[in-house]
Amino acid sequence: MITNALTPRQLQVLTAIQVSISERDFAPSHRELSRSLGCNKHTTYDHLNALIRKGWIAKTSSFDARNIRIVVRRDRLNRPYLAVPIYNPGMSGKHALKSYA
Repeated sequence: MITNALTPRQLQVLTAIQVSISERDFAPSHRELSRSLGCNKHTTYDHLNALIRKGWIAKTSSFDARNIRIVVRRDRLNRPYLAVPIYNPGMSGKHALKSYA
């Protein structure tokens, strides 16, 4: 069993973080992330902690509102291919996020 596999919702959270970093060069605040996902701050906090536990993100500081960074691990890079989530803001629903290898 793969313990660091992501649920669809965790992948959505991770993608929202990646999109924010690529568009604005900094991570979203926890409040911005909650708004973009349409959930409350406690649910967002739980998803962020799950991503930290699974090794996908890390906190840079415990006091900064934008304290999220994506973790790049060697064991993910040594695969024959790397599935990269692609976000298309022009599409909605399940078609907005697809994974391409």
